Amino acid sequence: MNGKKAHLKGCKFLNNLAGVEGIQSEIVITTNGGYPLDQNIYQAVKGMTAVEAVSKEKGVIIMLAECSDGHGGEGFYNTFAWVEKVEAVMEDILSRGRHETIPDQWESQVLARILIHHTVMISDLDEVLIKDMHMQKAAT
Repeated sequence: MNGKKAHLKGCKFLNNLAGVEGIQSEIVITTNGGYPLDQNIYQAVKGMTAVEAVSKEKGVIIMLAECSDGHGGEGFYNTFAWVEKVEAVMEDILSRGRHETIPDQWESQVLARILIHHTVMISDLDEVLIKDMHMQKAAT
């Protein structure tokens, strides 16, 4: 059996054991599971990706994350803080060649993709930081 066939057979086997049908939802609540997994927005993006597949287009993702360390890196933060629209982040990333990537580009690209398709609300952060990252505050 070649590698591709073996991989597909393994996927089918695991899907029968652990797969579930996703239910598309307008509002989804997620978390990274607490500290240190939710130490900053950079890390919190991982929890957002976990629910992205079941969030309806233009739906709301509520991310419960303490983010005690803030945004998670100046480069990551600056990618979003200085653009008016998140689409500009994605356009900039997609305009680069594969050998022209910048540090933390993959995490910025994932967050930009999520923000383009969903409203993200996040808890426990300074409102200026939330605005700069193109999110909304989930106060309660």
